[in-house]
Parts: sequence; C-alpha cells; structure tokens
Amino acid sequence: MTVIGADLALAELLRLARVEAAYRREAAQLDASQLADWFEWLHDDFRYEVPIPVTSGRAGRPRYSEQGLLAVESKPTIALWIDRLSDELVGSAYAENPPVRTRRFISNVRVEEAEDMGALRVSSNILLSWNQRGEPPMFVTAERCDMLVGDGDKLMLHTRRVLLDSDVVHISHLRVIF
Repeated sequence: MTVIGADLALAELLRLARVEAAYRREAAQLDASQLADWFEWLHDDFRYEVPIPVTSGRAGRPRYSEQGLLAVESKPTIALWIDRLSDELVGSAYAENPPVRTRRFISNVRVEEAEDMGALRVSSNILLSWNQRGEPPMFVTAERCDMLVGDGDKLMLHTRRVLLDSDVVHISHLRVIF
C-alpha cells in the first residue's frame, strides 16, 4: 500500500468513526426519550420518510411505493411532537402514555461522500425493539438511508429514508424515529 493509499484508508476510517459516534449518540438520545436533545442534530431542512413496502410476485418491481408514505416528518412537525410530550401536555398524548420503551441496534454502517461538498451519504441497518404497556417487545428491521451534512465540527441529519423489511409492521403506531 502506498503512502497516499494509507492516508486515504485512514481518512475513510476516521469518517466512519465520526458517523458511528453520531449514530451511537442519536440512539442513546432516542432510547432515553430525549427528543429535545436529538432535535438539535436535525438540519433546518430535515426530512424524514418511511415509504410503504410493496410485495409483488414479480422480480424487478419496485420494493417500495413511489407515492405512498407510512410516515413523513420535517423539523417543524418534530417540534410539534416534542411540544406535545411536554410535562403539561403528555397526559393527553395517549399513544405516548405510558411511554414507549425502545432500543435501537445500528449496524453495517456504510459511508460515502455525496456530490455536495461536505455531505455524506450513509446507509445503515437498524433493529428496533418497541415495547409499551407491559406487552412483549415488537421488533422491526429496516435500512436507513441518510444524508448527513457538516456544520463546522459537527454533523447534522439532513434527510432520512427508512426502508422497512416487512410489509406488515406490528407496532401500534408509527410515531417512532428509526
């Protein structure tokens, strides 16, 4: 390996470590229901979407709807969600009362530079454990396709598209961030 090749490999490892550290922090904040802290990681133009999985008997067909979404969020809608979970309003948030217990397991993180300077295209796998009201936990697996942008020394989440592995999701609501 040449010196240039070694420098490039080191740069890629450092970039991966930076992204994985951000994902560990994100998972810890979301699992601890610290949405307000997680909110600070979102870019002002943040967009979150979960397209509808499509099961087709034919190979080559799209695996996800090109029009339909199970969930779509933006930074302003996340802000409303956080307000609803405030101490004053959480009693009327039936879906969150009692609070949902989640655990996120993030793996197989793949990072590549995007066309935009400083932007990173990141794919990862997630196993989400979801539990509420003493019921046995439900598990959901998916691929996350993110765009991260640099803001000085920190990364910000610009977009997230969640590709569910199953066309039937057995959690009682999709008001959850994968």
